[in-house]
Amino acid sequence: MKIVVPATCNNIFPGLENLGLALSLFDQYSFELSNKWELLGFMRLDNIQDSLIVQAIEKVYQKANVTITPYRINFIQCIPEGKSLGSKAAAVIAGIKAANKSLNNMFSNNELLEIASLFSISLGNIVPGFFGSMFNSYKVNNEINYTKHSISEQLTFSIALPNFPINKKKMQESIVSKIEYNNISPLLSRVFNMANILTQGDLKALYNLMDEALKYNKLLSFLNEKEKFMMFSKHYQIPFWINSNSSTLVFISKQSIIKLLNEIPLKQSWQFIELKGNATGAIITE
Repeated sequence: MKIVVPATCNNIFPGLENLGLALSLFDQYSFELSNKWELLGFMRLDNIQDSLIVQAIEKVYQKANVTITPYRINFIQCIPEGKSLGSKAAAVIAGIKAANKSLNNMFSNNELLEIASLFSISLGNIVPGFFGSMFNSYKVNNEINYTKHSISEQLTFSIALPNFPINKKKMQESIVSKIEYNNISPLLSRVFNMANILTQGDLKALYNLMDEALKYNKLLSFLNEKEKFMMFSKHYQIPFWINSNSSTLVFISKQSIIKLLNEIPLKQSWQFIELKGNATGAIITE
């Protein structure tokens, strides 16, 4: 069987990690039952059991109380690792769905999500990776709750990937700056509108909301050339956010802006890719 899993991004608003969406970039995995584990196309591992995809398969078999069957897995990677675009979530989702398919779909989607949530991966990546589109999700008493929101087909997501070292640990510690008490209410009122605005594709409202969000997000302080990106955003009224702790930037527009991004006089090396929202999520093909 073959499984394709989309890239995902979250942290669209500071502190709103579990609002995530799926994008039109995919990792592809093919699975064959085997008499031993074989991982082809993956980064070399000293121990196969250290692989997230193997761990995901094992957890499904453990839940089913069935002796695990080894697989020969071929991997074609398109989602860049370490850029907060859901590469780890994709591996876990592929492993879980492959194992469940081999077990004649023993478990429901909700049960599979519960297995996926055992990994240290945000639900903001896991849920849209499973189903596509955009989801606000959270876990209460070991039960995963999620609400689906469509992504406007008019929107284009231009991803700026840093090709230079960053201090992820310090960035993770600084995701949200301290917010004064009297700012909380107006901030939350904007947060609750985020999903609806993305569904409607209202760029003006998105720009105003995300421009406000940057005031509470310290991640930009780790970018030496943040002023250039902010000037670009202001000049063209193009909203953007910084994705989790990787310095990856996500710009939202209705037309291609890759040429404009490449014209920014940046000293550091960046790669720009253009994507659309994905509405299908992970798909199994025979």
